[in-house]
Amino acid sequence: MSRSFSLQCFSLSIILASGITACGDSPGAPEQPTPKVPVPAAVAPTTPLSLTGVVADSVTVAVRVTDAGNQGVANAVVRFEVIEGAGTAKSPQVTTDSHGDAQAAWILSTVPGSNRLRASVLQLTPVEFVATTQPGAAATLSVQAQPGGAKIGSVLESLPVIELRDRFGNAATAPAVTVTVSIASGGGALTGTTTVSSRDGVARFEDIQISGPVGPRTLRFEAPALGSINSSPFTVMPAARSAIDRPDDLPGPQIHFVYAVPSDAPDRSFDTALGLAYSVMSFQSWLALKTGYRLRVDTYRGAADVTFLKLDKTDQQIAAAGPFVRDTIERFMRVTGQLAADKIYAVYYDGTSTYACGGASWPPLLIGQLAAMYMRGLPQSASPCSSAVFVNASTEFPRYWEFAMLHDLLHTLGIVSREAPHHVASRPAHVGEPRDLMYAGDAPWQLGTVTTVDVDEDDYFGQSVAPGLANLAGSPYVERVSPAFNVFSELTPLSAEAVRKLAHDAVTLPVHPDFGVLIRNR
Repeated sequence: MSRSFSLQCFSLSIILASGITACGDSPGAPEQPTPKVPVPAAVAPTTPLSLTGVVADSVTVAVRVTDAGNQGVANAVVRFEVIEGAGTAKSPQVTTDSHGDAQAAWILSTVPGSNRLRASVLQLTPVEFVATTQPGAAATLSVQAQPGGAKIGSVLESLPVIELRDRFGNAATAPAVTVTVSIASGGGALTGTTTVSSRDGVARFEDIQISGPVGPRTLRFEAPALGSINSSPFTVMPAARSAIDRPDDLPGPQIHFVYAVPSDAPDRSFDTALGLAYSVMSFQSWLALKTGYRLRVDTYRGAADVTFLKLDKTDQQIAAAGPFVRDTIERFMRVTGQLAADKIYAVYYDGTSTYACGGASWPPLLIGQLAAMYMRGLPQSASPCSSAVFVNASTEFPRYWEFAMLHDLLHTLGIVSREAPHHVASRPAHVGEPRDLMYAGDAPWQLGTVTTVDVDEDDYFGQSVAPGLANLAGSPYVERVSPAFNVFSELTPLSAEAVRKLAHDAVTLPVHPDFGVLIRNR
């Protein structure tokens, strides 16, 4: 039994061993396939390579990744990268789907022009998309060319040009819109074509003129649905020089201004500069604030009309007239036909007087229709009149020349009457209160915030002025202002330095001729 068992076991071992060997080497057994991983071989666009759009648009770009057999490769990583322009790829990396496709949202630049985006996979040749963008719809206005070179009565030398811009500030070319210009600050009015239509995204104003006072100005430009924008500040200058009295804005009695120069004297162009114009505006504002009235100034297109006058005599010849420089100027103007019967003339004489810094008529005793400032006066025992200067702005408190011209203009209205309660006989046409605009005397003229019109309200302005006296309120050369308000930047209070300067002017500058001498010598 044991022997038989051993043989059987040996035989089984052989059989088993033979079976194992046969299974591995049998030529009839099927071979198991090894799975292959697709390898990307190319990247191709599935959306157009060239695109057009509007700034900040979102466009979709797509590619397909294929293997060597041109079959789509799934799960390949595609990198989308902006290489030109300021745009962005919303998804910088995208994995291909089962067909080998990948797409990305491309946010184009906010600046018009060329945009490029690259789609790449590994080291394969990338795909580049190009998008050309145009500006968006007009959303705002922009001042492309600022206004400037403004003179009363003339077209602006630098005319404004307005550009339409999209919400990103790019120039927008379509569609056309209507743009209107108006005055934003500084007052006055515009003439010319004030409403224009844009063309190719630009609105041009080609014939704009500005009337009104000289000085700083800004313009406002508006368009429906686009809002408004202001220009940069610029300055409106006086009108170009004129040797004649230009057409008046309004009829009736008026004060006309003249810049007069001797035949041989330097011409400082006060008629076309700001100083004289600002001076008139300053004393007008002061008078309105103190009285509720202002002088009826002869204006041309809203600004004081100033005539240029070249005299026929030299500075020395005119100065030889002594206290009668004003008479010499008035006589020349009368002979040359430059005096209108219903006008009073305020003359800024850029020449010498050895007598004073100014002179005026004083009807009915001193007949005439002219007040004059002698800008280069050299009175004895006093500082040169040229040491006084005009104000630097219309809102600056009056200085010497402003008070002096206003004072002498009131003389031409017959102020102060000899019969006035406080008229000073030894100083004809004046009162004796140093704070009064019409003061003359030995004490300094008090110029500043204390200066007023008719301190006692019974000499030439106020409710107590007697009938028959020269009364400022009743003159045809003044008009009521309503309401009168403070326009001065330094009215209350003046700085200590300003008060000192005004006092200095009053102390060292002779204010007016001695009318007593003038009268006695006529």
